[in-house]
Amino acid sequence: MDKLHIQVNNALKSALVYGIGWAGGTAVSQLIFRRISIDPVEDAAGQVARLVAGLLMAFVIAAVSAGIGGLAGGYTLPVVRRERGRWGYTWRSGGVMAFTFGGLMFPLIFVVSLFSFYTNTTSVPFLRFVILFLIIGAVYGALTGLLLGIVTLWHKGIGRVVWAGAMGFGLGGLLLGVGTRQYL
Repeated sequence: MDKLHIQVNNALKSALVYGIGWAGGTAVSQLIFRRISIDPVEDAAGQVARLVAGLLMAFVIAAVSAGIGGLAGGYTLPVVRRERGRWGYTWRSGGVMAFTFGGLMFPLIFVVSLFSFYTNTTSVPFLRFVILFLIIGAVYGALTGLLLGIVTLWHKGIGRVVWAGAMGFGLGGLLLGVGTRQYL
């Protein structure tokens, strides 16, 4: 096998494991959401306190879910580049995924969903709706790729990681937008 074919094969394996890890993280987050309740936040604290507690809990659980996906995918990164050892990549990848999803993406999804309450989403043209999801996915992928590239590669090849993140998550956002629009 030539070097390019091996690199592409390793990258596809890593992407597959990241996807499986995200699916596993989603299953774990569903279990956590079913087990934890904000009922201990008393009514005396008010509805605003319950809302804030619920949102913070959702952000943390989303970060845990993404972190699990990052841990799984990070475990495969030494196959691509062997400088830091398997656990160094694993923890860095899990931390980046948890931070970017729990701290950036999940709040952005929350804001977009708030806008949907005040907008008739079925009146938004199909292409505009799908492009919004594509842009959100690509921006998230670029930010995640940038941070992941910084903590794993330092300065060698960060551009490729940013590009791959933007393309992969952009494609995922596009497909999510198409599926969501069909559902509406």
